[in-house]
Amino acid sequence: MHYLMDRYTVSARRACRVVQTTRSSVYYTSRHALLTSLRQRMREFAQTRVRHGYRRLRVLMQREGWPVGTERFYRVYTEEGLALRRKRPWRHVTAVYREQRRAATAYNDIWRMNFVADQLADGRRFRARTVIDMFARECLAIDIGHGLGGTMSPPRVSDSDSNAVCRNVSTATTARSSSVRRWTSGRTRTA
Repeated sequence: MHYLMDRYTVSARRACRVVQTTRSSVYYTSRHALLTSLRQRMREFAQTRVRHGYRRLRVLMQREGWPVGTERFYRVYTEEGLALRRKRPWRHVTAVYREQRRAATAYNDIWRMNFVADQLADGRRFRARTVIDMFARECLAIDIGHGLGGTMSPPRVSDSDSNAVCRNVSTATTARSSSVRRWTSGRTRTA
C-alpha cells in the first residue's frame, strides 16, 4: 500500500480502492510485544532440558515468575522451532545394526544376486534374476521368466557359458532381496 501511495502520490483511500482492501489495514500497527526475553529464556530451557515438551517448560518458567498463558507459550514455542517430534521414525528403531559388507578380494570371492522387474509393451510383466561377481563386476548369469520367485533353486552358471570353465564355486553369496535370501543360506554350485 505504501508503495502505491509513494509511487503515484495518491491518498490511502484511493490506493485502497485500487487494491480493493480496507483502509484499516494501512493504519494497523501490531500491539504484540516482541517477547524477546521470553524467547531467549525458552531457548535456554529447551537446550538444557531436551526431552521436555512445551507443557513442562511452561511449568518451569512459571516457577521462575513468567506469567505466560498456555496458548501464547505454545505459539512462541512452535515459532522458535522447539517442538519435539511426536513419534520416532521406524527406520531409527532397528534392534541390530547392519554389519559392513565385506569387499571382494579375488574372483569368485563374493557373488551377489538380485531381482530386476520390468514390463513389456503389451503389459506382461517379467523378472530377471542376475548373478554378479563383485570382484570383476561382471554378470555370471541372468535367468529371465514370468514366474521367477525366491523359492526357486539357486542360479547356476551354465556349461554353455564361456566363463564356466574358469569359474569355481563362490565362497560367499549375498542377496539384496528378501525373497532371494531364502535360498542363499549355503554355497551355490555350478552345473
